[in-house]
Amino acid sequence: MTPRTIAVTVGALFIFQMISAIIGTTLTQAFTDGNPDKTALTTGVALMICSGLAVVGIGLLMYRILKGFNQKLALWYPVMRVIELAVSATCSIPADTLCHLQCQHRTAHLPQGTLERLLRPANNSEHGNRSDTVPRAGPARPRHTS
Repeated sequence: MTPRTIAVTVGALFIFQMISAIIGTTLTQAFTDGNPDKTALTTGVALMICSGLAVVGIGLLMYRILKGFNQKLALWYPVMRVIELAVSATCSIPADTLCHLQCQHRTAHLPQGTLERLLRPANNSEHGNRSDTVPRAGPARPRHTS
């Protein structure tokens, strides 16, 4: 592949990665916000995995360009992109698993609302966005002047 072909391919992968990440994040966030649609969550997770694979592809293609400048440093670029995919997959797949548990919570004998409480952000209570569990700072102490 010529450097121009690599550049065009990297550009196309970058655009695909951004679009799939945006759509995937939107679909998984909808589930976190209370949408019970399992299909949307599964599609969002799949799009996030595709986004991660595109990032790895970008890393592998860029290695071919970067190795001409510094081979040791160039090797770290695809390695970091593979780590990024692993982290993305590790964070996305448990959300899909929780969805399956939520859909089967009656057969798993979980009390109603258990998984909803687990999926709710920590600072979001049932009566608005406030947290009663975060310790608050006491009154400010006067400054000592010397």
